[in-house]
Amino acid sequence: MYKALIVDDESDARGVLQKMLEFFCPEVSRTAEASNSTQALSLASKRHFDLAFVDIKLRRENGLDLARKLQVHCPNIIFVTAYDEFALEAFQTSALHYLLKPIDPEQLREAVSRATSGILIKQPPAIKLNTRNGIILLQQREIDYLKGDGNYCTFHTATGEYHLVSRNLSHYVDQLEAPDFIRIHQSYLVRMGSVAQYLVDDGYWAILKSGVKLPISRRRKDEFLGALQG
Repeated sequence: MYKALIVDDESDARGVLQKMLEFFCPEVSRTAEASNSTQALSLASKRHFDLAFVDIKLRRENGLDLARKLQVHCPNIIFVTAYDEFALEAFQTSALHYLLKPIDPEQLREAVSRATSGILIKQPPAIKLNTRNGIILLQQREIDYLKGDGNYCTFHTATGEYHLVSRNLSHYVDQLEAPDFIRIHQSYLVRMGSVAQYLVDDGYWAILKSGVKLPISRRRKDEFLGALQG
């Protein structure tokens, strides 16, 4: 699955594009939003994006200039704009595509297909678990969450299985990195792809697709919400 950055100074426009990607381009599984070049460059320097949608006319900024800087981190740039007079200059920045608002779904599909055709999806390495029954290689996408208990940690999978290992939770925090995995509590590390709902009900809770309800500590709530929205 691919990750995209949407840069537009209008929140409604960002929302429309995000919904269109969800509906017409499900292979783009995660998106992040920025309203200006400072936010966009900050996000791109900290996180990996496979492609970026950039509005050419940002408020008091030039999206073409931003794209040139952004390509250092994310070479696959797709311009989205209401103005067609910038097409030539846009392609001179090595943009992959140029979409006019309102966006045509077929044009969007074509742009995403062109952007992702040369991208190789790197699978994260499997986690080796030394259990009492032997060594288990667990793919990261199979993990729902981890629960720490002192010097022990239990891996819970999407199929309902669990594996107890004699390592503490902190040992795996560095191996299972954000934004795919977020530590939501002193005792819990959750895979964000398994989260179905955020609930406020006498505390903060992450509801997983499996129906499991995990507590979120107050000091870790903002990081969790940032990952959920990004």
